[in-house]
Amino acid sequence: MKKFFALWLSAFAFVLSANAQNNDSLYVVKHNGECSQHEKCDKKEHCEKDCCKQKSAIVDKVPYTIAKNYFVRNDTKFRGNKLIKNADDFEAIFGKAATMGDNGTPTPIDFSTQFVLAIVRPETNISTQITPNTLSADEKELKFNYNILQGRSQSHTMLPMLVLIIDRNYLRQNINVSSRVKHLTIEDDPDAVLQGVYD
Repeated sequence: MKKFFALWLSAFAFVLSANAQNNDSLYVVKHNGECSQHEKCDKKEHCEKDCCKQKSAIVDKVPYTIAKNYFVRNDTKFRGNKLIKNADDFEAIFGKAATMGDNGTPTPIDFSTQFVLAIVRPETNISTQITPNTLSADEKELKFNYNILQGRSQSHTMLPMLVLIIDRNYLRQNINVSSRVKHLTIEDDPDAVLQGVYD
């Protein structure tokens, strides 16, 4: 009887050990752009690169590039903010505005490794400029805050816009956007930001 009990304990300990090893093989993998657990993943290195590394970190300052020499197409109705992940969606909203000079070429965007955060404000006859303030990320969303600099009235209208180019490693499901308005007080110099007062 004692031998049988000892054998039973030994078998039970073996099962527990096997389960523990199986639990160690549960890695996070990427399915349809999302992270999930998958048993006995044989590609731990791949999983860490494509999912764990991308989604887990909280980033206080997400790097970005401001896209230059683009304009809002007059046949689009888009206003607001949007994450754009492919060239077709981008070109439905923005056109290229190449100009003369060294900095006249539109900033290149590679949608295979990058995505775009686009801001388009309503049409206005007030001289308006949008400037980035902060861009950060947690596990689920990007958080972006920007300034709206407003100067004097103009004889024509404009569509204030801002396009940020961001590495796909920082792509998240959601975007949280906030802004604040800054009225410029020097009529002859609407770019004199330090003279303005925020609402």
